[in-house]
Amino acid sequence: RPLLLIVLAFAITDAALLQPHLVCSRPTAGPCTPAQRWPRTRSSARRVATASPPCMSAAATAAWVGGCVLSGTAGVPSVVGATKTWYRKIPLPTWTPPDRVFAPVWTSLYAMMGLATARVAAAAGVLSAPVVHFLAHLCVNLLWAPIFFGLQRLRLALLMNVALIASLSVLLGQYGIAAASPSALLLCPYMGWLLFATALNFAICRLNPTARGYNNARWQADLAKLQKRAASIAAA
Repeated sequence: RPLLLIVLAFAITDAALLQPHLVCSRPTAGPCTPAQRWPRTRSSARRVATASPPCMSAAATAAWVGGCVLSGTAGVPSVVGATKTWYRKIPLPTWTPPDRVFAPVWTSLYAMMGLATARVAAAAGVLSAPVVHFLAHLCVNLLWAPIFFGLQRLRLALLMNVALIASLSVLLGQYGIAAASPSALLLCPYMGWLLFATALNFAICRLNPTARGYNNARWQADLAKLQKRAASIAAA
């Protein structure tokens, strides 16, 4: 929660700094009217002509942050189903975090990813290479939970994690160039967690080796399905 509050505070401050400033041609007691919003120079005229509405930056930032956080919930059904059936029944490393840690960590990380991308989109454009790269990266990220928890494809999930690390390494450089260092720094906690998740995925693969497409995770998942089916038949 403290980390998420920091992210939200950063987002509000960032949106305020991105607000366009209009210059009145003469001082007035009240707010400027449209006829009084004349630029003093030709360059400021171009800025006023292309400036966003006063609330556009805040709305765009909220949309990116909220969109990333909401998209992160796509894998929740797979994760919840796995934790209730097979995940805690297979051999796991002793340093596996408790289940309650994952939700707040990922919520904070998705919020920071959205904020960083909002800054890059404002600086370089929504269709710029860094933003398109991020959207492709996010799609792979969202597919990981269904692959690992839903299909029990432990080795494929590990390969996806390695690909995510390689992609994020490039993305850090793109964000740093497009919108200065703060945008790249916002992705650093995500990189740290991704490295940890990859190490955890690798350890789980070692403890649960796959042979002919089968492993302990899939066996426990199939067993849980059989038990549920038997219970439903017995209750009928």
